[in-house]
Amino acid sequence: MKNRNASFELLRIICMFMIVVYHIFIKAYHPIVENSAGYGMMMFPLHISVVCFVLISGYFGIKFSFKKLILLLSQIIFYNVLCYVVSSLCLDSFTFKEFVKSFLPLTYNQDLWFIRTYIILFLLAPIINKYIEFTPPHQYKVMCIILAFISVYLGIKSEDASLNGGKNIVNFFFIYFLGHGIRMKYFFSTLTLKSWIMIYLGFNILECTIIYLSLGHRLAVWLYTYGWTYNSPLLIINAISFFMIFSKLRIESHFISSVARSVFPVYLIHSNLNVQNVLWPIVKSMYCGNLLIANIIVASFIMLMCILIDKLMTPCYHKIGKCLINNIILCKSIYEKKYISNQCS
Repeated sequence: MKNRNASFELLRIICMFMIVVYHIFIKAYHPIVENSAGYGMMMFPLHISVVCFVLISGYFGIKFSFKKLILLLSQIIFYNVLCYVVSSLCLDSFTFKEFVKSFLPLTYNQDLWFIRTYIILFLLAPIINKYIEFTPPHQYKVMCIILAFISVYLGIKSEDASLNGGKNIVNFFFIYFLGHGIRMKYFFSTLTLKSWIMIYLGFNILECTIIYLSLGHRLAVWLYTYGWTYNSPLLIINAISFFMIFSKLRIESHFISSVARSVFPVYLIHSNLNVQNVLWPIVKSMYCGNLLIANIIVASFIMLMCILIDKLMTPCYHKIGKCLINNIILCKSIYEKKYISNQCS
């Protein structure tokens, strides 16, 4: 499989920027946004980023290894503990109990739902990849239809809490399968870059115009039902069209690739609940009348600061992760020697 070109790294950077802008809208300015048709319609194009990230994973395939898992968990735990310590000192709210909880981000930080679901996808990737590897194209497409029925149709039409909203592993499976299908040219292989740009722009102009003109009416409710949640068909179509634009590009840039390596920490830092308790009141106090311009500036600053922090902190959590890996290897070696010794005796 070929290495990623920088166009996909640029996509990751842009998607994370969209997530930060979206979080500012929804967290800091929720009442203002909720009651404004103009700001409300801006939320739809911003909401595709999570789906794009999973499409990228499916497109390139997740290569599972225990080493990668340990490094990933080390990074997550490191930033969760760091964010708690710094934010609690700022708010003078440090407690030993909460400090201990900060070492368990997957159970005690409820705003990291994406990480929990992604880790499940990561753990199950070897099974999924085996299925993908040995499944003929026609059977693969049938499985995509089955997953679409479960995630999209039942997720929207049923009242099953485990499927509603698309924040679940079934929807991630579906999007992962779509990403791989795009890579293998099972889907959408005939359209050009120009066509995808026109589809993306036309789709979003139409969708935003309808939302703006129909806010509070039944048509807007229908659009929210079929175009807002992560398993909604309109949102998935929108995300695919945006993703396909970058899949048609060929960009080479070491700078973009370097910045993209710190995209995930941007999410870990700014989405942390403890950081939000400090960050969003500050952002809200900076409201100056035009939310769009203010949010772009604030989101750029948040992205920049998080990236700089990660460049400084990367050696720390890498060292922790490698230390854990070495200790696990050592324990495994000792256990194997002891087991062999017992077998021989």
